[in-house]
Amino acid sequence: MRYWCCVAVAASAIALGGCSFGEDDVAPVGDIVFTFQRGGTSMLPPEADSALVRIWDRSTGSSTLRAFAISPEVSASVSIEVSAYVGSLYQVDVVAYHTEGGGHRIALAAGEAQGVTVSARQNTVLHFQISPWTATLDAPDTLAAGESATLTLTLGDVAPVDDVFAGDATLSYTVGPTGAPQQVNVTRNGRVVTATLVVPDVAADTALYLHYGFDIDPETFGSAGTTFTADVPETMVGEALLRRPVRAAQAGARGVR
Repeated sequence: MRYWCCVAVAASAIALGGCSFGEDDVAPVGDIVFTFQRGGTSMLPPEADSALVRIWDRSTGSSTLRAFAISPEVSASVSIEVSAYVGSLYQVDVVAYHTEGGGHRIALAAGEAQGVTVSARQNTVLHFQISPWTATLDAPDTLAAGESATLTLTLGDVAPVDDVFAGDATLSYTVGPTGAPQQVNVTRNGRVVTATLVVPDVAADTALYLHYGFDIDPETFGSAGTTFTADVPETMVGEALLRRPVRAAQAGARGVR
């Protein structure tokens, strides 16, 4: 069993603390218990107002999704009852997010525990590190106007990706910090995202500002009538857009912004 350092959000919508065993002879149960925490070593963005917890039974393929509101308290515990049959093996995914008007959800951080076993009439206590996504951009230091450029974004391994993101992603970019947004599709292979675009033809040196958007897996974290996405960089928490200078095609043009 693997554990992460304690972090994250507080919850409502299920019992706080303690046990809730409803075991019978056919279906023994145990509790998976979380202690969610703010402050200290927590990496949870303060903008996160909710969390989703997915309890995935790797033995049967079934899963349970629970939603929690974030409490202003420094820490709180939640207990989720699950089957404790012999050979039970669970994966637990946590996504912390912010809800905008219209129900749009923006994922800000996530954590995961694998190989979780549960015993009947026992608490299995998990300590999560719920962390924002990190990323590095591999692209030419300066882009040439009118020419093709390949941009590769590599997501770090601090927070889970494959069990949270769906396959769909886009790259949005603007010419200059206030230009009209343009989009291009990307190819994602695990944590590596690749996009190829023709750099806009500009009359003077400027810069492209880059912003990647990912869909959160609708099969496991979605619900009817809502959208759920993650952005890299995450401007909601103050991260700056990625930037690459663009050299104008005509000679002598200057004034990079």
